[in-house]
Amino acid sequence: MPIFQRKAQASETRSDAYQLPPFLRTLWVSNAARAVWLPRLEKIRAVSQQLEFDAVVAGILPAMLRWIATEEFESTSAVCSQHNLKILPLSIERRTSPQISAMGHTPVGIYMYAAIGKKKPAKLLARAWEKSHHKEISLRLGCPECCSRFYAEAHHDSSNPELLWLAANNTATPASSIVELQAPPELNVFWRQMGASLLPHIPCNYSCGESLSLARRLADIAMQSTYADDFSLLQEVLRWPVEWSTLHGIAEMKTPVFKMCTNATPAASKRVVRWHGESYPTEGAKGIAFPYRQQLNPAA
Repeated sequence: MPIFQRKAQASETRSDAYQLPPFLRTLWVSNAARAVWLPRLEKIRAVSQQLEFDAVVAGILPAMLRWIATEEFESTSAVCSQHNLKILPLSIERRTSPQISAMGHTPVGIYMYAAIGKKKPAKLLARAWEKSHHKEISLRLGCPECCSRFYAEAHHDSSNPELLWLAANNTATPASSIVELQAPPELNVFWRQMGASLLPHIPCNYSCGESLSLARRLADIAMQSTYADDFSLLQEVLRWPVEWSTLHGIAEMKTPVFKMCTNATPAASKRVVRWHGESYPTEGAKGIAFPYRQQLNPAA
């Protein structure tokens, strides 16, 4: 997570005034789009989780943080043992599922938050987490130095920073609180809330060379794996146009196939980021407002 080029006004960064309970709602543009992309998004979410795990096994990422449901701990522990990975518990909470499905289903259960990695990297990550050392946590997760510094500075200015917006500000100068982005699809992290992301962290800006290099190394792992076909679905989605906006603690994400609303850092003024994609799905809605298109150009 990135270095700030400028600080927002105090009235816009105050995030402890109020906070909505966790929620997520999706509205599909058509039944046809839902029938095609709901099962695909579930596959994409599974691929994103597996890829991060495989990157830790391969040593590309030193460690990772993950919520583990109590009923899945035994199986997760067995898989980690096969790869000589350790699970270090950090906290246990009764909460809604952190693994939000594409339907927005969030069952309540008991979850363990844990550091996972080889013995030493996992211990270093757990130690940084216990000390709430944000930069150290980022570095122990394998984030580039520039992104780790950004993450630390963001949390220094706010207890709950809106990193997606701050990274956009570091990439392009906003016009009337709107940032227009043309960036590599590998750095598209606006699908993170749906569990669909190639990059395991939010970059300091959407042209970060170090983050792009890491993303491409991760893509190489996926393309050589047994889930390469499902990974191609993730690559397709990351090439679509997306509009992300936030106001009064609610984030809205408009994609070609659905609209999603969920929690965000409260802000007094509306913030909008438009990610201009390279392709558009056949099932995408027609429209004249961004991110929709009048003429459908099926993704390659």
